[in-house]
Amino acid sequence: MNYKDYIKNPDLLSSIIECEKQITPILQQYISHFPEYTDHSINHSWIVLRYAIELLDDGISKLNEDELYVLIMAALLHDIGMSPSKKMQDTLKEKSDDLPNEIRKIHHELSYEYIIQNWETLKIPNKNYAKAIGLVAMGHRKVDLFDSNLYEHEFIVKGGKKFVCLPYLAGLLRLADELDITNDRTPELLFDNHYPSEETSKEEWEKHRANYFINYRDNNIIISAECSLRNVYYGLLEQKNKIQSVINDFQKLIHLFPKSKSCLSLKYSNLIQKIETIGFIPIQIGFSFDFQNTFNAFIGKNLYNDDFVAIREVIQNAIDSCLYKTRINTNYTPSIKLKLSEDKLEIEDNGLGMDFFIIENYFAKLNSSYYLQESVSKKYESISQFGVGVFSYFLLCDSFDVETKKENNDAIKFRVTNNSESSFYFFEKPSSRQVGTKITFNLNNKLDFNFLVDKVQHFFKYIDVELIISDESDALYKISKKDFQVDKSKLISENIKVLSETKVSEIDLVSSHLDNDIYEGQINLFVLKQEEHINPKSLYDTIVYSYNPTYDIYQKGIYINTLSSIILRNTVGAINIKSKLNLNISRNSFSSSDSLNNIISAFENDLIEKVFCSWQNLSDPEKCINSNDFIKNYLSLYRINDKTIEILKEHWFIQVYDSKGISILNFKNLLNLKSLIILNNYDVHEKKSALNEEKIKTIYDKLNIPLILCFNESYSKNVLKYSEKMNLKIELLHTPENDFFHINTLGVGNIKKRQLFRKECYPCSSKETIIVYPNIGIESYINSEHVVIKYLLENESRIERNSQFSDLWTGFLDLLREFIFYYRLHGEYSDYKFDESIKRLNDILYKINSIEKTNFEIKNSDFPEWMNKIKKKHKS
Repeated sequence: MNYKDYIKNPDLLSSIIECEKQITPILQQYISHFPEYTDHSINHSWIVLRYAIELLDDGISKLNEDELYVLIMAALLHDIGMSPSKKMQDTLKEKSDDLPNEIRKIHHELSYEYIIQNWETLKIPNKNYAKAIGLVAMGHRKVDLFDSNLYEHEFIVKGGKKFVCLPYLAGLLRLADELDITNDRTPELLFDNHYPSEETSKEEWEKHRANYFINYRDNNIIISAECSLRNVYYGLLEQKNKIQSVINDFQKLIHLFPKSKSCLSLKYSNLIQKIETIGFIPIQIGFSFDFQNTFNAFIGKNLYNDDFVAIREVIQNAIDSCLYKTRINTNYTPSIKLKLSEDKLEIEDNGLGMDFFIIENYFAKLNSSYYLQESVSKKYESISQFGVGVFSYFLLCDSFDVETKKENNDAIKFRVTNNSESSFYFFEKPSSRQVGTKITFNLNNKLDFNFLVDKVQHFFKYIDVELIISDESDALYKISKKDFQVDKSKLISENIKVLSETKVSEIDLVSSHLDNDIYEGQINLFVLKQEEHINPKSLYDTIVYSYNPTYDIYQKGIYINTLSSIILRNTVGAINIKSKLNLNISRNSFSSSDSLNNIISAFENDLIEKVFCSWQNLSDPEKCINSNDFIKNYLSLYRINDKTIEILKEHWFIQVYDSKGISILNFKNLLNLKSLIILNNYDVHEKKSALNEEKIKTIYDKLNIPLILCFNESYSKNVLKYSEKMNLKIELLHTPENDFFHINTLGVGNIKKRQLFRKECYPCSSKETIIVYPNIGIESYINSEHVVIKYLLENESRIERNSQFSDLWTGFLDLLREFIFYYRLHGEYSDYKFDESIKRLNDILYKINSIEKTNFEIKNSDFPEWMNKIKKKHKS
């Protein structure tokens, strides 16, 4: 190749000549690592450079001399990594035992390393030139050319006004390298999968290579080949798809170039392959799919719960187009208009508009977004990520029209139909229009104007673009960004249903409004009115009402779904997530995630803290009553997080009995005690009378451990659940009269849990009874040391595999729980008769014994003493 045709600068020309002399023998060394590989010598480098020049065509005049120099040098050096230096080889041997394979995988990186280390020896003018050459050479495979931090559009190699466009040169080199099928990808595609080892087959392969040609016509690259081997034929087909993919990516890359590089292009957008086969028939039959059925499956109404999803998709795209335009044009004012007529709906924006490239590569491609490209996503984080985009439009119509114009481009008009044979139809002479896009739905069914306004208002409540909706009667409705402030009386009346309307006046709101870089919003807590501080009593105490606590969740201002509360009951609100989170968004909604739950919890914790702080001037006994009432009536301790735990430590006040009598401590001070007993202030034997201080003192003297005095079973349950959430060590203590939960604040752990056939049980330490129902009536407690339960635990997996046998054991456990629960709840008034219940349990055990060859039997003594006492009372 005559360098003088392209390079006039004597220093650059001398550099190329010197480089060629030095690397020619080095490149030939690839044979020592890859004796069976196709050519990677200097000849391959010249072929690749020739292809690159041919691809440039008359566009070569658009490159400055520095860019031509970098391209030539990168073409010469792109495979220098296939012949690494001894030092490089030694380093690679430390990483891998398979040196040839390791070289093949990273030889493009080795080429970059070689150029950077040896730029002076290669007579490259300076280190900036060397870096440019190295990056372009490395870019011939694998690396991300869309990474503008690495592949700069205007890379400086010397002083002056001229810059080097690295991604364009690297993309050009990559495509040229692909066109020579004897390149480094041949081992991966042709050699590994299709290259046969027999000598005769190798000879045929050589024939194939001799009959391989590249031609250019119009916008097409034409590959001609003659092939007598089936495996080589299919390898060439694979290679064709790979080359076309590189062309498509290169076109996308060029499309993202800044205005200063808009002159750079690739003339050829399509690949045609002509292969003449010798000795076999190239019939290709494989799996295919019915386009129309697939099309219908994607847009079927069973996948979407609302036709409005199509309108939402169009508006989202319009908002993205407008908001992205505001990032690149500060003088621009966005506009989105909807116009409804009898049989049409027009949605028009003055955003970026589209050209043929965007239409083909993004608009017409399922699950492909223009805004996800690296160069675009750096400037703007898009909204659109819900559903399947354009496919959803056919929920409203069988066809829609698109009129669009991109700046510095001609207007385009086309119709899209749900006909799989001819889905896109372009009009020859579209009417002139301003920059932007208009979508016109040819509606299948009439659309109500009020319905449209209500839906748009609900779905696009917090966006930064005003939406204007009109109809044929010139009715006009403007939807602007809302704030999160609420009309208190309206919110209460819309969400709370009571028996008497006058009772609504007895309800008040407590609100949490948060706004930061990640999210914004407000949630509101319904409470009973009280003048001085927040009333912690249940709304049920005063009124009968119906309400489901929910939050409307928006992302980047657009409604996604409604979620339930996390920690609090009796709440309603709206939250807008300003940036994209990993929300697992589906066609109509999304599933909750930890990140979203954390956001909701932040609002709820803020509310909880406000409630507790409203009582800071009350006496400790009042704080004790209020905090416990609020936790009972408003909080779900099963889902509290670390922040909630810290709030409760400070503000939850508890009654404690010790040697000094009764005192009131918050949980923070309570944890300073090494050991505690949860005592339910409720006697199982005398159900209607609370334990008095004398009885409490008797229990304390016997245990000599401070007692947490709980007013009722729900109180006890909350203290226990909160202790578990703090990961305190909890164990059940058994005495002949009572059972107590013992909390060790120094230990870490939880109550032992055991799943029996997916039914949760808590073993207790008593060896005397099969089941112990402690004073804290929150679960059934089964004694794992009892002979029957012990046998079940030891054989659980085997039993569970036999469904008929498993049903027997499940029936036994269900009856046991039912018996103990109702006996505990109703005592002597229970419909259950003690002896009859034991007989029913033994009837099941008899069937189990006949299968297992065991001799299990339940007796009165297998149950707690307090149950036998009730039994004796009942008999007397």
